[in-house]
Amino acid sequence: MVGPIEPHLQYGFVCSTVLQEKDGVFSFVRVVNQAEITISGTEPPETLPPGLVPVTIVMGWGGGLGTHEAAFNIICPGGETQLSPQTWSFNLEAIHKTHVIVAQVPIKVTRPGVYWIEFVLNGGIKGRTPYQILYRRQQLRKPG
Repeated sequence: MVGPIEPHLQYGFVCSTVLQEKDGVFSFVRVVNQAEITISGTEPPETLPPGLVPVTIVMGWGGGLGTHEAAFNIICPGGETQLSPQTWSFNLEAIHKTHVIVAQVPIKVTRPGVYWIEFVLNGGIKGRTPYQILYRRQQLRKPG
């Protein structure tokens, strides 16, 4: 066997639903790049309160051989980094194989803006994608 060959990021994105069929084939439903948070009330907050936004992050690694370790980081609009909650070790036994990682995680949201998802392999950043958080206030009339 040839020594390890580092795979490349074939795809990395956020989606709503991931289906895996009996034959192992994946279907990705509603690939998205933003979420809108709406707060309704008679006095909704002027700024977005801190919270968690659940996302499904998908990474597809291929074109390599050997054992590798993948992760992702989230870069917040203010520059803070949320480190990956875990790493995923995988082995590619043939150059034509792909390894898919599906991670359902919450993003810690402190303000609206673009949150960059960095895709990491063996400690190095191999790609990134934006995920925008929008905030909308919906002011309701006071009863009476």
